[in-house]
Amino acid sequence: MRPVYLEFCGINSFSERAAVDFNYLLEFGIFGIFGDTGSGKSTVLDCIGFALYGGVSRSRTGSIVDIINYKTDKAYVNFEFEITYEGARRRFRVEREVKRKNAVQSVKVFERTGESLLALAEGVRESNALLEKIVGLEQRDFEKCIALPQGEFAQFVKSQRSDRLKLVSRLFDLEEYGERLVKKVNARFALSMKEYEILAARLEPYAEVTAERVKELSVAGDKLRVQEQSLKTALEKARIEETRLNALLEKAREAERTKARLSVLESARGEIETLERELSRLERAATAIAAAKECVADRKRKENAEIAVERAQEKQKQAKAYVE
Repeated sequence: MRPVYLEFCGINSFSERAAVDFNYLLEFGIFGIFGDTGSGKSTVLDCIGFALYGGVSRSRTGSIVDIINYKTDKAYVNFEFEITYEGARRRFRVEREVKRKNAVQSVKVFERTGESLLALAEGVRESNALLEKIVGLEQRDFEKCIALPQGEFAQFVKSQRSDRLKLVSRLFDLEEYGERLVKKVNARFALSMKEYEILAARLEPYAEVTAERVKELSVAGDKLRVQEQSLKTALEKARIEETRLNALLEKAREAERTKARLSVLESARGEIETLERELSRLERAATAIAAAKECVADRKRKENAEIAVERAQEKQKQAKAYVE
């Protein structure tokens, strides 16, 4: 955030209007605010904090009314600043006022573009929420990281190193994190020690193991690995031979089954020859039967023919007798 312009009145010892043009001060880059105690150096930071957040940490009682000058009934601050917001460099203006009577505040937030002002928010709640979003810090973080109180800084510079560390922890609320870190480290250390004791107990049986013994075992392991490789090669060859022998065994079994079938056929050969002779005999008998049947038929035909001849001769005789 880069301050551009600050105007205020009725705050702390300033009963009259005062203005600071930061453009002039920042013309050469960096600037300082110097003056005697009570001259109003811290009031500049108070005004910026009041403009952005509506409160001042240096209030005696915690009430914002404490910052109003005793000669005035109200106090106001107009503050303009530049900041990178939503990916662009933009310029904003805050106008905030507080009344002594009831500590009621009024505030407006604008965005400046050239000479024109665009109203963005009005009212304490809406404006404070927008300003915190624009600045990106809560008031306590802003006062610790951006506007370090003067008394705290003096104490920081003059203190011993150990005291400065404590002060930084207090200013940035690191004490709680420090305690958590210590507890976490202690817990982790205790856990590591417990694991160490367990591992030490497991390693106790191997206390006699020396570097020489480890070297011997390493050499023996190398030899065993060579032997293992040789055995793997021999095993592969044995598996190939096993496959070949299994094929031969299967062929031998097939030959045995064929031989058994041949033996069965051989034992049935005599029976087959007997059946063949019987079949031949039956065939000859069938032929003889057929021939006998034909002979009977021929004899029957002959007898019938003889009868027919006799009848014809008889009729011939009868015919001749009739003619005579």
